[in-house]
Amino acid sequence: MDDMMKKMILPKHAQKIVDLARIEKGDEVLVLCDFKTASVGQLLASQVYSIGAVPILTIVPPLPVETPPPDPVSEMGLRVDALIAVMSTNIAHSSLRVEALKKGIKVAMIPQLNEEFLAHELLTPISTL
Repeated sequence: MDDMMKKMILPKHAQKIVDLARIEKGDEVLVLCDFKTASVGQLLASQVYSIGAVPILTIVPPLPVETPPPDPVSEMGLRVDALIAVMSTNIAHSSLRVEALKKGIKVAMIPQLNEEFLAHELLTPISTL
């Protein structure tokens, strides 16, 4: 896929994720990514901002498997309205997800999401669920 096509498609698909996460105008949203997924994190933060929500883009080093996010990041994740995590490793097992859901925080965790995957129409059927 050429660069022009990516520039047109990626924001549209990032918006689908924001919509599926039920982000609303005025929400404070932690967009958590790592060095490997930072470009997708930036796209998501941009789409969060475009609907009038407040993105808090946080980029950490890639975490070893089964490692939770650093404590300050987890604490921040429990003080927002929504959390979108696109890390290169899965943090769905972490206490951050469990505690966030208990508090009623909207949570979307999509491990290993990169631009190549985001560029495909694989997200289209998800939006119809």
